Amino acid sequence: MSRSLPLRFPSEVHYDEATGSYVSYIRPLDLYSAATTEEEAILAAQSATDLFLQTAIEKGTLVQVLKETGILSTGETASQTGGGCTSWLKS
Repeated sequence: MSRSLPLRFPSEVHYDEATGSYVSYIRPLDLYSAATTEEEAILAAQSATDLFLQTAIEKGTLVQVLKETGILSTGETASQTGGGCTSWLKS
């Protein structure tokens, strides 16, 4: 059975006067996104995060990415955590 599980990453949104746009930053993944409103910047950040993680899944590098971000400890594997992403998240 396949199901999706929400992952949450800390993010920041600020207004950039030089470009006249709102910039969002997902620190654990080092992802930036921008839009004309704060709400759109948040949605753009969510989309960028989804695309980033989907690409990691397709390339077979998700576990490596999660280890590099500290979400998955270096000694764990997906099979050791039961394969569920929620067990990889830090409390």
